[in-house]
Amino acid sequence: MPHQKTRLPSKTFFCPARRSRAQRGMAVFTVLGLMALMSVAALSVLSLVSTVIKSAQRRGDMTEAFNIADSGADLGRLWLSQNSLQNGPPNAAALDWSTSNNFYGTNGTITNPFNSSPGATLTVRIDPDTINTDSTQTQKRYLVEAQAQMPSGATQTVREYVQQISFGHYAVFVDQNPGNAYWANNHLNVFDGPVHSNNSNNGTPPQPTGAANNLLWNSAAGALPIFTYNGPDAFTVSGSSVTYWKDSVGSVAAPTNETDWKKIAVSGSTGIKTGTPMIGFPPVGNQRTLQHDAALGTASVPAASGVLVSPNGGIYVHSKVSSSPGSTSPSMNNDVQTMKLVSDVSGHQQIIVRQGSDYSHSTDSTQEFLVTTVTIIPGVGVTTSSGSYYGPNPPDTVGLTNLDTTKPHSPIQSGQLAASLTSGGTNGVVYCDGNIGLQNGQDANTASTGGGTAAKTGGLWGTVADHQALTIATDPAKNCNINDSIVYNTARQKYQAGDTLPPGYAVGDYKPEGVDTGSFKTQAGTLGIVSNNIEVTRYTDLAGTKELTNPEVDAAAFAYGTYDACDYANRPLGTMLNMGSYLVGTRGIFNQPPHGIPCSRLYDNRLGNAPPPYFPTTGNQYEVISWQRAGGLL
Repeated sequence: MPHQKTRLPSKTFFCPARRSRAQRGMAVFTVLGLMALMSVAALSVLSLVSTVIKSAQRRGDMTEAFNIADSGADLGRLWLSQNSLQNGPPNAAALDWSTSNNFYGTNGTITNPFNSSPGATLTVRIDPDTINTDSTQTQKRYLVEAQAQMPSGATQTVREYVQQISFGHYAVFVDQNPGNAYWANNHLNVFDGPVHSNNSNNGTPPQPTGAANNLLWNSAAGALPIFTYNGPDAFTVSGSSVTYWKDSVGSVAAPTNETDWKKIAVSGSTGIKTGTPMIGFPPVGNQRTLQHDAALGTASVPAASGVLVSPNGGIYVHSKVSSSPGSTSPSMNNDVQTMKLVSDVSGHQQIIVRQGSDYSHSTDSTQEFLVTTVTIIPGVGVTTSSGSYYGPNPPDTVGLTNLDTTKPHSPIQSGQLAASLTSGGTNGVVYCDGNIGLQNGQDANTASTGGGTAAKTGGLWGTVADHQALTIATDPAKNCNINDSIVYNTARQKYQAGDTLPPGYAVGDYKPEGVDTGSFKTQAGTLGIVSNNIEVTRYTDLAGTKELTNPEVDAAAFAYGTYDACDYANRPLGTMLNMGSYLVGTRGIFNQPPHGIPCSRLYDNRLGNAPPPYFPTTGNQYEVISWQRAGGLL
């Protein structure tokens, strides 16, 4: 058999075919397309990054611009404060931004304010409210605008509407401190509102260096604090320091821990601040232009002693010094001996004014007195009825009893039993150009035996009707006595047995307004007292036989001189409650243990934003009552 060759499997070899020219071009385009896409993506990323960077920069510029504008509004308010301290609240001319040197910067614009970015500008405008030209508006108001612009064009504008702070903002304000005076804790002195001491007799503005602010603190466990107001301005001092006496007068030792600090202030050490700027205390002359003109309106001072109701003002009480043909007394100064406030059966405010001889309780039956009753009827007007009285015990109200119309009455008004009506109402100001209450030397039966101011009698007392706003003021050189308690018809609630007591309070104390659920805030009236000196008498009667031991005064009481207690070193021990504001040029003394009436001053925060009519303002302190982030300058 012939040999056969084994046939091997055939192998197929594939040789790559040569690509066509079209295929080669497609590859190039694909590569180029991918590169283009990558470039676009890269550019997009770069653009996005740039946009993010610019956006971040703009946000940063907007933030910086806002901070500059916000600070600029504060700067404008500071300028208002500084200018008002020196020149009084500015008018429109003083705020004209186009007049150079009248405001910060050039025409109100500052370049690179507060060391900000180069090229940044701040424009500040201050415009007075149109109500500032109204003489009845004692709290001046202003619109402060501040606009900041960055080199990038980012702009921010802030607006603040500010108002002068009334002295009613403070529970206690003291311009000058006597060196020997002090406040003590453990319920001897209690202040539940902001307290400020200017300390102006111990240095020079704006920050005196004296240290006449003495606080006596009891270190025993559970001792009640002096300052029960839980705020950062519980006690502010325009001086370098406060002197702390521990447990006894003269034993200097400040608290060393927060537990002890809270025996002085509920808020601890943070509630006491020293070195704060002085607050402008108004000059005495302001009183005459405010209360005097407000009461008189366009009327003239009456020729005879008596009460004038101005048809476009308030109530003016004129005291004329003269001889009296109807009296054996050598002269009559016709000061207001007593002024009694009454809420009558209809809820109307009555003011009963008694004027007469120096010798107030003589047995001389021919002495002459003038008694006038004023009744304020909302929506109707003011009625007055007056009559002359002869004898040692004049009545509070005018009536037929003991009223003698047969005697000669010149120069004071003749007997008038019929009431006269002045339509339109009153602005609430009662101004006396004489004293309210008998002063030293006028009443020999009540002369002090020493210790404190000589005792006085007569004065202001009574009840303030609901919804009635009053300011009772005297001539700048005259004084006002407080002859008995002055209370609001609707009172604040008091803590009762079984109530949970916050730190610093005891059963019988008025509740802080924040927890008072009664109608006091919405219904009670308001009262301001403005005088040279205000003094709490030792006796409630003119004869000097009835001791006044526990008076309460619901009012914002402002004394250009001092406000204190007569005969504080000898009168029986009691307590004094001032529910409102205690505002004085020189701090007064109410007690000298074991005598006198140690005083607690409770805050009435209604008096800050709604003070009594024509009540004094701080002059150079402003508060923000509204704030706005705006789109631009008005």
